[in-house]
Amino acid sequence: MQKPFFTIIIATYNRQKLLSEAIDSVLSQSYKNFELIIVNDCSTDNTFEYLSTLDNEIIKVFSNKKNMHVSYSRNFGIDNAKGEWVVFLDDDDKMMSNKLEVLYGAIQKYENITFIHHNVLIDYVGDNKKRISSNYASNNYRDDILTTNIVGTPNHVCIRKDILISVGGFDLGLNSSEDYELWIRILRHKDFKPCFLNLPLVTMRIKRGVASLDKDLEEYKKSYNLIYKKHRQSINGLPKSLQKKREENYYYRFAIRCIYNNNRRCAVNWFFKAFRHSKKLKYILAMLLSGISPKVLVLLYK
Repeated sequence: MQKPFFTIIIATYNRQKLLSEAIDSVLSQSYKNFELIIVNDCSTDNTFEYLSTLDNEIIKVFSNKKNMHVSYSRNFGIDNAKGEWVVFLDDDDKMMSNKLEVLYGAIQKYENITFIHHNVLIDYVGDNKKRISSNYASNNYRDDILTTNIVGTPNHVCIRKDILISVGGFDLGLNSSEDYELWIRILRHKDFKPCFLNLPLVTMRIKRGVASLDKDLEEYKKSYNLIYKKHRQSINGLPKSLQKKREENYYYRFAIRCIYNNNRRCAVNWFFKAFRHSKKLKYILAMLLSGISPKVLVLLYK
């Protein structure tokens, strides 16, 4: 077997039925020089039994002896990757059949790039709505990433393995926004050279009301504070306008989490804080939609 150009990493926990769809989307890729690493994070459903039935030389399955969280599993996958480039896929999402082909074409076309990010097709499960994410190429990645997550989730990226190794992978001390914190380090790396592809290459499922709101907000707030402490010098060095924008985005992200968890009153509260901080009328509109129809509001997500 030739050395793979890409390593696709799926960290999974208790999603056997959706995991099979994710794996099928990988095996259906038009570009074939890749390996698939699956890290089972001590699932308690039928995931272990399902994975034991897979018989394909490009698939490598690892199982944690105890539940270690997604960041540990992804880092384990990175450490065992043989490919020059690493692609992540969540266990409940699907890759477009041409994703690796498009990524390979971009790598051949743009010299010395080390980081690719792209849009995804967001499927709001249960709301019967879909939209393409609004990620974009930045003129100043180093500063813009400190104000908000302009990259997206691990589903949005393809990264050269040596860059991931050199920055140390995902921070195991974070239980929320761990991907965002990793982007901060990568986008400020001396060898960071980006490429943005303005097309969706993954279908990403989002289902409202599947998490504990209090726990979600608590973890997000904790991670926000830890990220600030870790990158305080860089954040405090931002222009005042960007520091203000960072706080505005903090309120906005809280509000979106409330929408995800079907709590209208919570969303109204945080949209109001965003408005009071920024005086932007769009947050008044978001407040009204939060109280009237969150299903309409999902179309406005950024």
